[in-house]
Amino acid sequence: MIPNAGGLGFGDTSSTVSRVGTEILVIAASFVVFLFAYRVLTPGDGPKLRGHVSGALLFTVGFSLARAIGETYVANVVARTTALYGAIGAIFGLLAFLYATMWLFLLGAELSRFSAERGAAPER
Repeated sequence: MIPNAGGLGFGDTSSTVSRVGTEILVIAASFVVFLFAYRVLTPGDGPKLRGHVSGALLFTVGFSLARAIGETYVANVVARTTALYGAIGAIFGLLAFLYATMWLFLLGAELSRFSAERGAAPER
């Protein structure tokens, strides 16, 4: 057991390792889900599964960052407000999160398409 670890909140090492392991597992599962989502939602003969790796990776990293920012926002801003303004803030935060993830998903799809076109281009 680490005694307070300099105020960083690492009181119990096993719970910290468990939390980090869980986070890695969630990120890996998200990557797999988004990779298959890109492949299934690609019309016609789009890029194969390997062609969507870059887009799924971009979206997974962006989604994880957006989720961390959202958790920080809720913990520090929304939780300290009154019931009415906290609910309104949470609604606007959720809408901003959905808007950002929608653009991230589209950006990942465009990156997949660009990567596939660049890989399929004949070498000169």
